[in-house]
Amino acid sequence: MRFAAVSLVMLAMSTSAAAPPNAETPVRDAPPNAEASDPSAKDPPATYATTHTPSPPTDMALPAMPKKSQAVAAVLPISGLIGGIGLVVVADQVLDVGFNPRHPVAAGVVAWTGIAVSAIAPSLGQIYAGNAWNTGLKARMVGAAMIASGLILSSTSPQSPSGRYENRGIAGVVIAIGGAVPFIGGSIHEIVTAPRAARRNNQRAAKRSISVVPVAVGAELGLSVSGSF
Repeated sequence: MRFAAVSLVMLAMSTSAAAPPNAETPVRDAPPNAEASDPSAKDPPATYATTHTPSPPTDMALPAMPKKSQAVAAVLPISGLIGGIGLVVVADQVLDVGFNPRHPVAAGVVAWTGIAVSAIAPSLGQIYAGNAWNTGLKARMVGAAMIASGLILSSTSPQSPSGRYENRGIAGVVIAIGGAVPFIGGSIHEIVTAPRAARRNNQRAAKRSISVVPVAVGAELGLSVSGSF
């Protein structure tokens, strides 16, 4: 009994030594507030108003166009007429485009080429001057249509037993002759006014320019482009 009592006393003392009185569980400190460590999280980012001052208009000259020579505009149609008539003469005199031509194919090609060149030649100066669609060309087109219509009408008209044309054939000849008037008049007009057309083309080319202006539409910026041609 004495030995058991001593054992109980020693067990009680060891238990009290292992667990000290008033023991408390340590409490870990809470981490600092994230907002306090990040100053940018407290206040929204600042906004700054910007003012755009439009720049003054900027004029830019376009690349200079080559000037048209008035002398060239005057010489081109005359040279074309001389060349076209010369081809017709060659076909008639050298290749013989008569009823029994020596070189029928070559004669026909040269003759029709000369006619085509002669028909186009009065417009060469205007085309060079940049004024291809002009009053003289319109008159020539009307005259050419009248001449073609008159020739077709007269060639398809039956002939009388004496070899004369009927009324329709006579009308075709009259229409063809009448068409020659605007055709010749338009040709003269194109040749005479070609140098003036070249001078006007040079004046228009000197005024060509482009103006660029910055434009503000609300919060958007853009460019306004205008020009004269």
